Amino acid sequence: MGTDRELEYEGPCECGEGKYIIKFCEPDHGWSNNFWYEYTIQCKRCAEKYELDQRGNKFYLVEKKELERKQKQLEKCQKKSHELMTTEKVKKILEKFITHLDALPSMAAIHRLLSYEKLECCSVATFRKRWNGGTTWVERNVNYFHLVAIMKILGITHNDIIEDINEIEELSKVAALPPKTIGKPVYETRL
Repeated sequence: MGTDRELEYEGPCECGEGKYIIKFCEPDHGWSNNFWYEYTIQCKRCAEKYELDQRGNKFYLVEKKELERKQKQLEKCQKKSHELMTTEKVKKILEKFITHLDALPSMAAIHRLLSYEKLECCSVATFRKRWNGGTTWVERNVNYFHLVAIMKILGITHNDIIEDINEIEELSKVAALPPKTIGKPVYETRL
């Protein structure tokens, strides 16, 4: 098994000294219908400054500085999230939550509570197979955006934690935005 590659587009780069190459790729066997595109900038000057970015069926030129800026935004969001989750206050909340979960009378009761608060979405049968205690469940499933629901379950409020969550969510929204492009699409595919 291999991959069939077909030249889809070849055009001049931004500076005109090189070119953009976009290839249509698909597996060379009949039982798969997946396809993808491979794209490169064949110009040393432009490749140092730009990257091609596929968005749906369009390819745009994006400055590498912009991609680095977006990566820093994502890293900042992840760092803030990690810092929040490792504070003593959050650790104590999670310990109380683990104790609360483990004190419930049955796995069905735990599943109902977690499902009601949208902390769990699998069936009760799947939940029973996966359940290995509150500590394991919290370690595997809880992230910063679950803290509001967990505090609600425990009947506690920490406005400073809620403020941190809101800040992380704002950072996350900004980081999730696609990088700014330069001009019109370089190429639009046929599919």
